[in-house]
Amino acid sequence: MKNKLFTLFLALMAGAGTVFAASGTCGDNLTWELNSSGVLTISGSGDMTNWSRRYAPWYSSSSSIKTVKIEYGVTSIGRYAFFECSNISSVTIPNSVTSIKEQAFSDCSSLLSVIIPNSVKSIGDYAFSQCTNIAAVSIGEGITSTGWGTNVFNDCSNLESVVWNAIDGPNAPFTAVRENIRSFTFGGNVQKIPGYICNGMTKLKS
Repeated sequence: MKNKLFTLFLALMAGAGTVFAASGTCGDNLTWELNSSGVLTISGSGDMTNWSRRYAPWYSSSSSIKTVKIEYGVTSIGRYAFFECSNISSVTIPNSVTSIKEQAFSDCSSLLSVIIPNSVKSIGDYAFSQCTNIAAVSIGEGITSTGWGTNVFNDCSNLESVVWNAIDGPNAPFTAVRENIRSFTFGGNVQKIPGYICNGMTKLKS
């Protein structure tokens, strides 16, 4: 009788969309935990593993992830780390991360905004590609002219606001999404305005 009641309880919980906690490792000195509220926390020190498409350890629960909290000490965000995590609406990137690898957040279609801290020196190809609801981004001071990948924000069709703090950044970083950008702000420490950075932004108002 107890076993039947327990089975019924699990079935009811699953039907209600309950997220069950999961955890594991995602780097030599990194661990991850997904709680019942859909918060994925990554903690420890050092680089995150680079994965192939759909091989991140939390991918099987990707639809349950709503928030990503990367704690201070993590130094990179791995390739395809959050690929197709379509319900992530917010992500916290600490000032210890120095690189965001290729397609790390590709197809995170519910992501609304992202702040790239000053510690980040490189962002890989298509890192935020097809984040179709992202509306605002802030780029930190650390990005260099050689640290910006191809089409980083490709197909981010709702991107309207950019804050650019890179001291010496790449030319034409927003070509793929230039037509929808309405606001572009340069930070106070920018030493060089990249070539063609606002070229083709026909809706720019400020």
